[in-house]
Amino acid sequence: MKNLLLYALVVIVFFGCEETNKKINTDSDLPIDIGQSKMEVQLILGTPTRTGDYFDSFFNHGLIVYYNNRNQVSSIKAAQLHSGIAFSGKILGVSIGDHLSKCMELWGNNAEWEELEYSVPAEYSKVVFYYDRHRVDLEVWSRDGIDDNFGYFENGTIKSITISK
Repeated sequence: MKNLLLYALVVIVFFGCEETNKKINTDSDLPIDIGQSKMEVQLILGTPTRTGDYFDSFFNHGLIVYYNNRNQVSSIKAAQLHSGIAFSGKILGVSIGDHLSKCMELWGNNAEWEELEYSVPAEYSKVVFYYDRHRVDLEVWSRDGIDDNFGYFENGTIKSITISK
């Protein structure tokens, strides 16, 4: 009996129990990463659709890449851009169109809501999370609706995701 208990204890410690051994999937499908050079980004994503002093837009990927003064990626915004193409992958386990509740489930309930200052009511809110050494800025729809660029959208779903470190 003593050996059986010892064996059971070793199995539990070695393999863990199912509930405590679950790993939350917070993978990212971004083809680029923070810190890469502008040249590396353009080799991976191609010629930018629009470019500025500190950003490149890649409409065919649904990404806007922001650079610091050393031409390294400082943040990446995944969104549905005017071309109608949205980034379709996951960033830290969530996708555009997911509900805010999924973010809270994965990253915890540590969100900071930021007020947007517009002369007219905004259709979305800004929510900031800090997770896994990243700052994650979300734009979250504040109502149900239809938009020419976005199509149908639902209150509480993610409009865009921006990550930085």
